[in-house]
Amino acid sequence: MPDMGKNFTLNELQSNDSDLKLVKRWLTEGQKPQYSEVSGKGYSIRSLWSQFGCLEVHDDVVVRRHVDRELNIVKLQAVIPMSERKQVLEYCHDTDYAGHLGTHKTREKICQSYYWPGIQSDVRAYVASCAKCYKRKRPMKRKRISWRLEDNGRHDSKRPTCMADNVNK
Repeated sequence: MPDMGKNFTLNELQSNDSDLKLVKRWLTEGQKPQYSEVSGKGYSIRSLWSQFGCLEVHDDVVVRRHVDRELNIVKLQAVIPMSERKQVLEYCHDTDYAGHLGTHKTREKICQSYYWPGIQSDVRAYVASCAKCYKRKRPMKRKRISWRLEDNGRHDSKRPTCMADNVNK
């Protein structure tokens, strides 16, 4: 787990996040609020509200219970506050441990331990903006088309004709 904040625990970081503070209150009270109470709130809080049944509090930290269908196991993912998401992205993509993997593998690596609403779009945007990945990515190869002058037999002059080898096959 990356070193989050300046010696703050995940519990303290979640307590400083207004959305997670509210979700933690819902979970400790054991009461899912009515949709009308959250409909005017942001995407993050509405997303967490819709997953109320998958959320729990363990050691005073909000976690998400996630079933990994491939491995047939249940994982607990720590719900990351907004202030720490960039740091998790950097740790799971930019470091030597991470290896600048693509969007899919970076997301898989993050989801082994962490979760937040909108994680997929955040990972996609972060990897797309990575300067090292952009620099290393090769440009697409262009297929060559040969042009030659041929006599089509109708005129005395020669006209250009496009010969597309291996392009339309």
